[in-house]
Amino acid sequence: MLALGAVMACPPPSAIGRPCEVDDDCVVAGVVCFLGACQDADDVPPAEGEGEGEGEGEGEGEGEGEGEGEGEGEVPDVPQTCAHVHALDPSLPSGPYALDLDHDGALDDRNDDGTVTDVGDGIYCNMDIAGGGWINVAFMDHDRILADGCPSGLVLEDHDTTDGFVGCRRGSSAAGATSIWASTYYPYREVMGRVVAVGFGASEAFKDQPAVPETGIDNQYVDGVSLSVGETRQHLFTYAAAHPSDPAGACPCQGGPAPPAFVGDAYACEAEPAEVDAEPPEFGPSNRLWLDLVDLCAPTFTTTPHFVVSVGARIEDFIELRLMNDEPDEDIVITGLELYVR
Repeated sequence: MLALGAVMACPPPSAIGRPCEVDDDCVVAGVVCFLGACQDADDVPPAEGEGEGEGEGEGEGEGEGEGEGEGEGEVPDVPQTCAHVHALDPSLPSGPYALDLDHDGALDDRNDDGTVTDVGDGIYCNMDIAGGGWINVAFMDHDRILADGCPSGLVLEDHDTTDGFVGCRRGSSAAGATSIWASTYYPYREVMGRVVAVGFGASEAFKDQPAVPETGIDNQYVDGVSLSVGETRQHLFTYAAAHPSDPAGACPCQGGPAPPAFVGDAYACEAEPAEVDAEPPEFGPSNRLWLDLVDLCAPTFTTTPHFVVSVGARIEDFIELRLMNDEPDEDIVITGLELYVR
C-alpha cells in the first residue's frame, strides 16, 4: 500500500458530503448536489431517462409511436470509485469493494487470478467518516507493521513485549527528515487521514533552531510529522510534538511559537510526557501522541480524530509523509497511519 501546486495557507472549503438542496450549495466547481449531499460530479451516476426514444406511430391519429430509445443516463453496473459506490447506495458499510478503476467497463482483476472477488481485488472504502466514499491509499497499525515491517527508509522500533507497541521511525542519530510516499488510484479533490505515534527525546513543536532554516515547507519546520501533496509539497496537515516543560517548545495554544504561515490552522499539537528527560529517553504507552485530537491543540477539530483537507481541483499527485526533527536527540515513532482520498 505504501511506497510508503503552490503552497496554500488556506485550502478551499471541503464540500463533498455536505448536505445540500441545489448545486450552488456545494460551492466548489465540479461538485454537485446528489441525493441531498454534495458529490464530485465525476462520481455521480447520470440521471436515468435522458435518451431520446425512436419509434414509428401505428395507425391514424397516433402522431408519436412508442419509441425504444436507451437513455444516456442509465446507472452504470460497474462502480468506478468508492464515492461512486456511496452515491449509488449511501447505506453500504465500510469495507472492501471491487471497482473499475481503469474505466474499461469491467471490475478490475487486481491479483490477476482470473476472477474478481472483494477478497482478492477489493479496495477498502470508508463509508462512515466525513460523508463517506473515501478510498484507502495507506494503512499501518500494530498487526500490519508486525506482518510487513516498515516502509523503505524507516526502521522498526519493537517494544511489543515491554510496552505494547511497535512502530516505524527515522532511526537516525542526526537531525533531519525522512519521507515515505503513498500513491493514489485516481484523481481526487480531498485527503483524509490520521497519524498516531510515540514521542522519543525532547521534541519542541514549532520552536526554531538557529542552525536550521525553518521558514519553508522543505525544511525541518516542526518536530513531528508533515503531510503534503506532490513535488511542490502543497501542505495538507502537520502533527507537532511539544516539549513537556520548556515553554519555548510548547504547543501554540499553550504559549509556544506559532506554526509557519503555510501551516495555518491545519495542525495538531500535543506535549510529550515529562519522562522524556530520562536517560535514555523513555518509550511507553503513556507517550502516545495524537490519539484523540478533540481536546488537543488542534484548531480545526471537533468530533473526529481524522483531518479532512481539500486540495482544490482534481489531482493525481502522490501524498508525502515526512518524519522530521531539528535536533539529534528527538524522534517520532509512527504506530498508526490512515490515508484516504476522495
